Amino acid sequence: MPCFNAENYIVEAIKSILSQKLRNLELIIIDDGSTDKTERLVRAFSDKRIRYLCLEKNRGNYVARNMGLDLAQGKYIAMADADDISLPDRIQTQYDYLEANPNIAAVGSRMEIVDQDGKSIHMTDEPLEYDEIKIAFLRDNCLAQPTLMFRRSLLEAGYRYDESFR
Repeated sequence: MPCFNAENYIVEAIKSILSQKLRNLELIIIDDGSTDKTERLVRAFSDKRIRYLCLEKNRGNYVARNMGLDLAQGKYIAMADADDISLPDRIQTQYDYLEANPNIAAVGSRMEIVDQDGKSIHMTDEPLEYDEIKIAFLRDNCLAQPTLMFRRSLLEAGYRYDESFR
Protein backbone atom coordinates (compact mmCIF):
# COMPACT_ATOMS: atom_id res chain seq x y z
CA MET A 1 0.00 0.00 0.00
CA PRO A 2 1.93 3.04 -1.20
CA CYS A 3 0.80 6.27 0.39
CA PHE A 4 1.52 9.96 0.23
CA ASN A 5 -0.33 12.48 2.41
CA ALA A 6 -3.18 10.00 2.83
CA GLU A 7 -4.43 11.05 6.28
CA ASN A 8 -8.02 11.42 5.07
CA TYR A 9 -8.35 7.83 3.86
CA ILE A 10 -5.58 5.56 5.10
CA VAL A 11 -7.19 4.40 8.36
CA GLU A 12 -10.23 3.04 6.54
CA ALA A 13 -8.03 1.52 3.81
CA ILE A 14 -5.87 -0.27 6.40
CA LYS A 15 -8.92 -1.53 8.30
CA SER A 16 -10.38 -2.93 5.07
CA ILE A 17 -7.25 -5.05 4.57
CA LEU A 18 -6.81 -6.13 8.18
CA SER A 19 -10.46 -7.21 8.38
CA GLN A 20 -10.24 -9.48 5.34
CA LYS A 21 -11.77 -12.93 5.62
CA LEU A 22 -8.37 -14.36 4.70
CA ARG A 23 -6.37 -13.56 7.83
CA ASN A 24 -2.93 -14.90 6.89
CA LEU A 25 -1.52 -11.84 5.14
CA GLU A 26 1.04 -9.10 5.46
CA LEU A 27 0.22 -5.47 4.82
CA ILE A 28 3.24 -3.57 3.56
CA ILE A 29 2.79 0.19 3.73
CA ILE A 30 5.34 2.39 1.99
CA ASP A 31 4.95 6.01 3.03
CA ASP A 32 6.35 8.05 0.15
CA GLY A 33 7.50 11.04 2.20
CA SER A 34 4.17 12.19 3.62
CA THR A 35 4.12 15.56 5.37
CA ASP A 36 0.69 15.19 6.96
CA LYS A 37 -0.50 12.86 9.78
CA THR A 38 -0.18 9.67 7.72
CA GLU A 39 2.75 8.27 9.70
CA ARG A 40 1.10 8.84 13.07
CA LEU A 41 -2.13 7.21 11.86
CA VAL A 42 -0.32 4.14 10.52
CA ARG A 43 1.81 3.74 13.65
CA ALA A 44 -1.36 3.80 15.78
CA PHE A 45 -2.13 0.29 14.50
CA SER A 46 -0.57 -2.48 16.58
CA ASP A 47 -1.34 -5.36 14.21
CA LYS A 48 1.76 -7.51 13.67
CA ARG A 49 0.77 -8.10 10.04
CA ILE A 50 1.66 -4.49 9.19
CA ARG A 51 5.16 -3.69 7.89
CA TYR A 52 5.72 0.05 7.59
CA LEU A 53 8.51 1.86 5.78
CA CYS A 54 8.64 5.65 5.70
CA LEU A 55 10.72 7.37 3.03
CA GLU A 56 12.29 10.71 3.96
CA LYS A 57 11.23 12.39 0.73
CA ASN A 58 8.63 11.83 -1.95
CA ARG A 59 10.11 9.62 -4.67
CA GLY A 60 6.98 8.69 -6.60
CA ASN A 61 4.21 6.13 -6.51
CA TYR A 62 6.01 3.53 -8.64
CA VAL A 63 9.20 3.74 -6.57
CA ALA A 64 7.09 3.09 -3.46
CA ARG A 65 5.24 0.23 -5.17
CA ASN A 66 8.47 -1.45 -6.24
CA MET A 67 9.86 -1.15 -2.71
CA GLY A 68 6.75 -2.86 -1.40
CA LEU A 69 7.06 -5.60 -3.99
CA ASP A 70 10.68 -6.15 -2.96
CA LEU A 71 9.60 -6.58 0.67
CA ALA A 72 6.63 -8.86 -0.04
CA GLN A 73 7.04 -12.44 1.14
CA GLY A 74 3.75 -14.01 0.11
CA LYS A 75 2.92 -16.52 -2.57
CA TYR A 76 0.52 -13.94 -3.99
CA ILE A 77 0.66 -10.15 -4.07
CA ALA A 78 -2.58 -8.19 -3.66
CA MET A 79 -2.41 -4.53 -4.59
CA ALA A 80 -4.11 -1.91 -2.44
CA ASP A 81 -3.93 1.86 -2.40
CA ALA A 82 -4.18 4.18 0.60
CA ASP A 83 -7.49 5.64 -0.57
CA ASP A 84 -9.19 2.36 -1.48
CA ILE A 85 -11.49 0.07 0.45
CA SER A 86 -11.46 -3.67 -0.23
CA LEU A 87 -14.60 -5.68 0.38
CA PRO A 88 -14.12 -8.20 3.25
CA ASP A 89 -13.92 -11.26 0.98
CA ARG A 90 -11.84 -9.73 -1.81
CA ILE A 91 -8.50 -11.33 -0.95
CA GLN A 92 -10.01 -14.72 -0.05
CA THR A 93 -11.96 -14.82 -3.32
CA GLN A 94 -8.90 -13.94 -5.39
CA TYR A 95 -6.69 -16.36 -3.45
CA ASP A 96 -9.17 -19.21 -3.96
CA TYR A 97 -9.38 -18.47 -7.68
CA LEU A 98 -5.60 -18.46 -8.16
CA GLU A 99 -5.25 -21.64 -6.11
CA ALA A 100 -7.88 -23.38 -8.28
CA ASN A 101 -6.40 -22.08 -11.55
CA PRO A 102 -2.62 -22.54 -11.60
CA ASN A 103 -2.47 -21.44 -15.25
CA ILE A 104 -3.76 -17.95 -14.36
CA ALA A 105 -1.08 -15.39 -13.43
CA ALA A 106 -3.25 -12.54 -12.16
CA VAL A 107 -6.82 -11.61 -11.32
CA GLY A 108 -8.62 -8.34 -10.83
CA SER A 109 -12.13 -7.00 -10.73
CA ARG A 110 -14.30 -4.08 -11.43
CA MET A 111 -14.55 -1.40 -8.79
CA GLU A 112 -17.02 1.06 -7.41
CA ILE A 113 -15.96 4.70 -7.40
CA VAL A 114 -17.18 6.66 -4.39
CA ASP A 115 -16.93 10.32 -3.49
CA GLN A 116 -15.23 11.62 -0.33
CA ASP A 117 -18.47 11.05 1.60
CA GLY A 118 -18.61 7.38 0.57
CA LYS A 119 -21.48 7.88 -1.89
CA SER A 120 -21.33 5.67 -4.97
CA ILE A 121 -20.84 7.68 -8.14
CA HIS A 122 -19.77 5.07 -10.72
CA MET A 123 -19.26 1.35 -11.22
CA THR A 124 -16.42 0.59 -13.62
CA ASP A 125 -17.05 -1.74 -16.53
CA GLU A 126 -13.68 -3.33 -17.24
CA PRO A 127 -13.92 -6.52 -19.31
CA LEU A 128 -14.08 -9.70 -17.27
CA GLU A 129 -13.17 -12.42 -19.78
CA TYR A 130 -9.63 -13.12 -20.98
CA ASP A 131 -10.34 -12.59 -24.70
CA GLU A 132 -12.13 -9.31 -23.96
CA ILE A 133 -9.24 -8.15 -21.78
CA LYS A 134 -6.70 -8.85 -24.56
CA ILE A 135 -8.74 -6.74 -27.00
CA ALA A 136 -9.22 -3.94 -24.47
CA PHE A 137 -5.44 -3.75 -23.96
CA LEU A 138 -5.15 -2.59 -27.57
CA ARG A 139 -7.00 0.58 -26.53
CA ASP A 140 -5.89 1.23 -22.96
CA ASN A 141 -4.88 -0.37 -19.69
CA CYS A 142 -8.14 -1.94 -18.57
CA LEU A 143 -6.83 -3.27 -15.26
CA ALA A 144 -8.09 -1.60 -12.10
CA GLN A 145 -4.82 -1.29 -10.14
CA PRO A 146 -6.20 -1.64 -6.59
CA THR A 147 -8.13 -4.79 -7.50
CA LEU A 148 -5.16 -6.84 -8.72
CA MET A 149 -3.74 -9.98 -7.16
CA PHE A 150 -0.95 -11.85 -8.91
CA ARG A 151 1.49 -14.66 -8.41
CA ARG A 152 4.95 -14.02 -6.98
CA SER A 153 6.32 -15.70 -10.11
CA LEU A 154 5.63 -12.47 -12.03
CA LEU A 155 8.05 -10.66 -9.72
CA GLU A 156 10.56 -13.45 -10.09
CA ALA A 157 10.25 -13.04 -13.88
CA GLY A 158 11.28 -9.40 -13.49
CA TYR A 159 7.98 -7.56 -13.70
CA ARG A 160 8.13 -4.20 -11.93
CA TYR A 161 6.67 -0.72 -12.23
CA ASP A 162 8.46 1.74 -14.51
CA GLU A 163 9.79 4.26 -12.02
CA SER A 164 10.25 6.95 -14.66
CA PHE A 165 6.48 7.55 -14.40
CA ARG A 166 5.44 9.74 -11.48
